Amino acid sequence: MDLPGGKEHEDPQARQYAVLSLGRMCCGNDLCDGDVCKLVNTLGSAMQDYSVDRRGDVGAWVREVGMEVIVVLLDSHRRKAVPRFPSTNVATNLVGFLLEQAAGKIDRLRERAIHLLHILLFPRPETASLSIEHAYRRACHGEAYDDDFMGSFHDATYTESHDEACTACPPAHARDIADEVHKALCH
Repeated sequence: MDLPGGKEHEDPQARQYAVLSLGRMCCGNDLCDGDVCKLVNTLGSAMQDYSVDRRGDVGAWVREVGMEVIVVLLDSHRRKAVPRFPSTNVATNLVGFLLEQAAGKIDRLRERAIHLLHILLFPRPETASLSIEHAYRRACHGEAYDDDFMGSFHDATYTESHDEACTACPPAHARDIADEVHKALCH
């Protein structure tokens, strides 16, 4: 499944809303393995949206919402909530999409990807779970990121939750990823 395409679907905001809607439909619902694969493929397509028009890199709008949906899905998986992933490869692929953006050329998206990875890998105890509603309010109502969604980036958070996050989030090499994200945020 790909994002809408063609002349009648060139509006990047429609693609952004499509990704957000997909996330809203999937969060909290148990999906069969085939639906999870379609979800990952669609999010992969969203993360490859590099559309440009007179406003610049409008595909970044889609990629940003895609990152937010991915983090909410991974957080749900970490908490053993639905949707459940059929294998750790799904979580690994989703983290890979985030890492690709964290290594990207656009400063704003790179920074958001690193912060979202940090939230995922170093959850704050007072944050029960991430909600797709944060992404909805940001994308549809123009709300800025706030401390509830962006989290705190202090060394205390790293040391307190490092081991718990690495064992709770099953992507391959989670501990190595966590260490690199921490280094990137501290330098």
